[in-house]
Amino acid sequence: MSEVSNADVDENKKGGFSRRRVVAGVAWSVPVILTTVAAPPASASPGPTPTPTPTATPASGSFTSGTQNMTSTVSASHDRIGMAVPALLSLKNLNGVTGDVTVVVTITPPLSTSPAISFSTVTVGTTALSVSRPQSNAAQFKATLPAGATTLDFAFSGYSYTGRKQDTGTYTVSTVITYVQNGTSTQMQSAPTSTIFLPKAG
Repeated sequence: MSEVSNADVDENKKGGFSRRRVVAGVAWSVPVILTTVAAPPASASPGPTPTPTPTATPASGSFTSGTQNMTSTVSASHDRIGMAVPALLSLKNLNGVTGDVTVVVTITPPLSTSPAISFSTVTVGTTALSVSRPQSNAAQFKATLPAGATTLDFAFSGYSYTGRKQDTGTYTVSTVITYVQNGTSTQMQSAPTSTIFLPKAG
């Protein structure tokens, strides 16, 4: 690079500018590029976490055992005293249920040759219900759920069996429970079950 004489500088000044001014002007005229990050639109921002809808507790039921005498249809000498039997069937969480609740209780013997066990009376409070026999070892009955109620209790009594004191075995008690819930005919899932043990007494 050649040297610039003072005379040249002075001469250039006469024209209204100098090389120093040009260099300085070029330095200040370099554009500055700014990088910006655009903020996400409001629609892309995550909203509040929705609150999960609570799941309604399903209807359920359970048996309560009680001690009752069991008469023999063969002879009074074969009656059994103080037998542990299902005495109460309690249903709960009947939310949205309207109208009748129908129950079928089946008492299945351990063997086809075993004597049958049955009950004759079902009550809700002080009201005795009509009991039908769709099968020889089954009892069917129904009750109307009071408006606003979510529970219903059925009491059983009048147990009998068609055997003798030497008969023994474990009987299975199962239920099928149906009702109208929120306008839809529904069968209770995991309906309650129980057992009756018939000990050898003679």
